[in-house]
Amino acid sequence: MNRVYNHIVNLSKRTKLLFVGLSALALVAGSVGIAQPANAAGCTSVTLRYGAGGRCVSDEQTMLNTLSSYYGNLHYAVSPVGSQIGVDGSYGPQTTSRVRVFQQISGLAVDGITGPQTWSALCRDISYGVNSSAWAPGVAAARDAGCF
Repeated sequence: MNRVYNHIVNLSKRTKLLFVGLSALALVAGSVGIAQPANAAGCTSVTLRYGAGGRCVSDEQTMLNTLSSYYGNLHYAVSPVGSQIGVDGSYGPQTTSRVRVFQQISGLAVDGITGPQTWSALCRDISYGVNSSAWAPGVAAARDAGCF
């Protein structure tokens, strides 16, 4: 009986060490960005609206600015070509307005909310500039957001 008890205690110690080791590995992997899917915590699965804030909003603002720089008045119906919104991570009136215009020209329901359809259209439009160094900020933001 004592022998079985010792075996169980030793097994329990090994299991704890394995668990601690795997937990530490997961912590390190998460902090340095290894062993994670390309869009782990991707923004494209998050619905953004007025009052939202954070990295996903900044990614979206950067993508909208990149598109505005290259499509300008013709595409975004905003004054002058290259008109930019602040990239501050805050989904305020400027971001809401730009999203509404983007939705309108993309043939989407215009509600100023960035949901799955708006993300899909943003990702699609940004993908056209993947090989252009001029589009690098928007492409980097799209990658960070989980578009590709």
